[in-house]
Amino acid sequence: NKSLWQDLVSSISGILTMGILGIPLVGADICGFQGPTTRELCIRWTQVGAFYPFSRNHNDLQSPDQEPSKWDEEAQDIMRGALETRYTLLSYLYSCFYESHLTGVPVARPLVMEFNGSERMAVADVGRQFMLGPSLLITPVLEEGAEKVTGAFPAKVWFDLLTGEKLIPESGAGKLPGWLDIAAPISKIPVHVRGGRILPTQNPGMTSSEVRRSSYRVIVAPDEAGRAHGDLFLDDGLSLRTVELGAYSLIKFSSFVDDKRLRGNVSCSVVTRGYDPELDPAIGHELGYEEIRILGFKQPAGKELKFKVNGKNMEVSAIQQASGGYISIRLDNLAADSTPHSSASHRQGRKIGDEVEGHEPMLDTPRLPSVLETLVVSWSQD
Repeated sequence: NKSLWQDLVSSISGILTMGILGIPLVGADICGFQGPTTRELCIRWTQVGAFYPFSRNHNDLQSPDQEPSKWDEEAQDIMRGALETRYTLLSYLYSCFYESHLTGVPVARPLVMEFNGSERMAVADVGRQFMLGPSLLITPVLEEGAEKVTGAFPAKVWFDLLTGEKLIPESGAGKLPGWLDIAAPISKIPVHVRGGRILPTQNPGMTSSEVRRSSYRVIVAPDEAGRAHGDLFLDDGLSLRTVELGAYSLIKFSSFVDDKRLRGNVSCSVVTRGYDPELDPAIGHELGYEEIRILGFKQPAGKELKFKVNGKNMEVSAIQQASGGYISIRLDNLAADSTPHSSASHRQGRKIGDEVEGHEPMLDTPRLPSVLETLVVSWSQD
């Protein structure tokens, strides 16, 4: 591809076509492969390229340098933000590849693959947006100088990934789905979570190995009935045939949220337990849940929520995001004896402070609920 706006546009149909043909790990060369790019084009291409299944900035030897460090500080910050978002989503993206391995469904997919009911004809010719897995809708800016973008939103409920703002598209002029104009200044690419889905995320890092060692933040996006579900696939990230050999773990998420009665629950259940991060030399410690984020949930002023963790009354910190887009349920301040202790370190007698080769000693801090244990967090006003 060349460093042209029209090639940015065609990159979307290109990756969608390759996915349908059975090659899910695909992506165009970010900022273009041939010819000089521009600051704006490179920013916009980085924003959409951060959500390609395969993401890299690459060009030929005869073209000017175009990696993020070659641009001004503002451009670097914008590109860094897009790439950090990708890194927070690596566990979700990896789980999408697990689904692709099992079923052949593409990781990046056209809307018509996800919305094939009454919305099918309305989204059949949508070629400027794409779904990343079943949960994320990417609506990139593909025109020079544009600061807003029009997109199709076929589901009944969507949430802004970063702010938690709730969108309820309305069909108009006989159109299904709803079409919305979304603000998209140079610093933003619109990314929305589909109502009814749960995403596993982690803290961003400089490398994917660093991300894999961080705790999990679960993002819940309830549908119009208040329900949501999702998956998390875990293996060592290196070995071949882990699915066929059973060397993986699979966690299922489900949730119900009742906004009106201020009650709800999130459950995390281990379906397959064939991989333990604590026994993996590349990680060497237990991975746990740090936060549950409920998108679209607004806690009325003066109303306090009471929480239970695995059926026990617990003091849990619930923080309303400043703009009111979501509530953050923190699990990193639970008492150390409030979560089950059947992880590898406890089975093998490892204690806090013991060293694992290649990693820092465990700190004497409260233990997070383990991803390899059943977790049910519920809340109510009562």
